[in-house]
Amino acid sequence: MWKDWTPEKIWKVVRIPLLFLVLAVLLRVIYQDTWWAHAFFHMLLDAIAVGIVIGLTIELFFSGALIEHTSLQLSEKLVGMGLPKDLQGVIGNIVHHTSIVHQDSSVTFDIQPDPDNPELVLVTIEREYKTYNYGKTTEEYTPKLGDEHFHEPQFLSLDCIHGDVAYHLSAEELSKRTTTGEESRSRDVKGDPINLDPYELRMGFEYQPCSVTWKLRKKMPKNYSEVVIFSAPTVGGFQVRKGPIHPTFEFEARRIEGHTVTVDGGNIWKYTCAFIPRQFIKVWWRPRQTTTGASA
Repeated sequence: MWKDWTPEKIWKVVRIPLLFLVLAVLLRVIYQDTWWAHAFFHMLLDAIAVGIVIGLTIELFFSGALIEHTSLQLSEKLVGMGLPKDLQGVIGNIVHHTSIVHQDSSVTFDIQPDPDNPELVLVTIEREYKTYNYGKTTEEYTPKLGDEHFHEPQFLSLDCIHGDVAYHLSAEELSKRTTTGEESRSRDVKGDPINLDPYELRMGFEYQPCSVTWKLRKKMPKNYSEVVIFSAPTVGGFQVRKGPIHPTFEFEARRIEGHTVTVDGGNIWKYTCAFIPRQFIKVWWRPRQTTTGASA
């Protein structure tokens, strides 16, 4: 596509054809009508000049669209060959329409008793990730977070850093941005948009992803579970971290066979596989069981 062209790429493509175009035009002007076979050479040089102009026009304005259309048609036939079409559609959507990817992502849980209700706990969640743009053009990325309203989520803070651009939103500022869905009744909040350059344009240089850190707190039952839902494709070793859990509680995260390792004395669950949007990891907590010995 034309918007993908940079001055360096344009010059690399057109320099040699332009040289031949100039030579063809000069020979056309120099070759006189009284010279041998002038009609043939004039026609040949005209054809060369026209062909160069047409070729450059196709290359600069149409080749990208033609290649993209052909690749889409071809990949639709090959991606997930033999699988049901509905599943092929899901795979194809990931392949062709994914640009924003989260890496170095982690979720940390801090669980403490609720001083106002002995049947509830206060769950503080810190979610960190780095956002990369693997598309071909600059993307406007807006950090977003949502949760079910019945857990009374409090969005505590948002920190976003991208190169020289950085901002912090406090709980008060986030509360003013929080909206509640009419049907889902979920509470959602957004940060400020950030322009992310394509990763491929920075290859060979230090790429600066957008680093995002969310903090929220909610009230939940003391024997309960939570799901960490992925809003974007996530790679690079996602981690569930056991934070300051009150000693009277046990905490565990779901393991994926062959793709989960625990480190830091069992306080970190590290996942070696990739995740796609709407996949999730389940964690749960419960009061620690105490044993009492029988006296003789």
